[in-house]
Amino acid sequence: MKLRQWLGTGRPGDDGASRVGFDPLTGLPGRVWLQDWLDRRLRSAPAFPVAALLLDLDNFRAINDCDGYEQGDCLLLRVVERLRAGLPEEAVLARMGGDEFCVLLPGVDAEGARMRALQLREAFMEPFRVGPGLRYSSCSIGFAAYPADANTAASLVCRADMALYRAKAQRRGGVCRFRPELAQRAEDHLEMQSLLREALRAGDQLTLHFQPQFHLPGGHLQGVEALLRWTHPQHGDIPPSRFVPAAEAGGLIGELGDWVLSEACRCAGMLHDAGWPLRVAINLSALQLCSTELVERVRIELSKYALPPESIEIELTESAVVESPELAAAVMRELADFGVRTTIDDFGTGFSSLSYLCGLPVSAIKVDRSFVRQLEVSEKARKLVQGLVRLAHSLDLAVIAEGVETARQLSLLCGYGCDGFQGWLASKALSVADLCEFLSDYRPGTAWGLAGCRGELLACGKSSDCCALPLLGSVAMASFRPAGGACGYQTG
Repeated sequence: MKLRQWLGTGRPGDDGASRVGFDPLTGLPGRVWLQDWLDRRLRSAPAFPVAALLLDLDNFRAINDCDGYEQGDCLLLRVVERLRAGLPEEAVLARMGGDEFCVLLPGVDAEGARMRALQLREAFMEPFRVGPGLRYSSCSIGFAAYPADANTAASLVCRADMALYRAKAQRRGGVCRFRPELAQRAEDHLEMQSLLREALRAGDQLTLHFQPQFHLPGGHLQGVEALLRWTHPQHGDIPPSRFVPAAEAGGLIGELGDWVLSEACRCAGMLHDAGWPLRVAINLSALQLCSTELVERVRIELSKYALPPESIEIELTESAVVESPELAAAVMRELADFGVRTTIDDFGTGFSSLSYLCGLPVSAIKVDRSFVRQLEVSEKARKLVQGLVRLAHSLDLAVIAEGVETARQLSLLCGYGCDGFQGWLASKALSVADLCEFLSDYRPGTAWGLAGCRGELLACGKSSDCCALPLLGSVAMASFRPAGGACGYQTG
């Protein structure tokens, strides 16, 4: 069958085409029109190939929030112009909603779709003229091909959407083709979302565990990080690596984050009342960071438990900050003005420029455990961590190392001038009851003492993997796992 025959009539712009189902802003067909048109084409010529590309703007929310909806609409119109300029005449372009667009490429297979996706992504490298200024907006693209990846119109678009979600999860400006395992992941997400909704309603499946953080070189306890744990009555312990992505995909991450904030403040209040005024670090998602209600929510929770602002610390991943840098900076400044400090978590694993550190009211960065884990075996890792510490200190930022599991790692970090650490060498993440026992045994100034400026651990008369541990009490000893143990996500 020839391409013109397959396209048929009723394409956007054809004489007599109905405007029902078209987007009033861009003039493009919408999701329902596109699905119906594609379904009719595939039923009339089931052997004819077609590829579907789904595109999503990476920082559209920030432009809407900072510049206003009128400027956001202007950007969408500029995007449509650029997409049309980069597509062949026979391509069908539709607006699926918000800042998401679909491109159908008749007669194109998976490899052709990949090449077109890369070309479109390249076209977004140039800024868009929005009002009097210029705005940059990269796009993430997921694609699938018929009949290689899907056998119906509905499944073709759905699987391109799965690929888009994966592309966005990998990095900004990502391009990803549908793979069968993405369908399995989507099914797993649906199950997780259903179970998580039940868990939020039940109120007794979710708990917070707290991992102590120690100052270097003195070794005194300086705070704890709150880590979410989920124990399902039938499925047992479900790791965050499974339920957090599902919560993000299903729109539950905001509700989940609110629960964590409230519970962390409740536990912090309990610790303060018991005579342990520890700072509790709380992880927030990009969705929470972009919420205009975040600061007020923090105020309410602190007031509920009579806590001063310095009782909590907000931890944000690089990706959360880069998602909407201008809005993130505004929220972080408001938190700082209120007295709540913020930290960049998993530093060094993101895809952003280091320049964003200069414009944010950040107090500290946390070196990701993936770097710490390589310190004993990789000269490059050692140089990289040394460089990160020097960079942070030049910007008056403290440096905390995550996932410290051996005395050798700790000795190296102390020698580099690292300001603090957490990890299984000192303690795993503890339940509230175990944390209270830990604090009862803890004696300031006796644990994690380091000799001089050389960063050498004080010997305790035992093996090198056990230095300083006896002084932390029974809970810390029980939590210790030597390097190479099955720590998993629990390393905190």
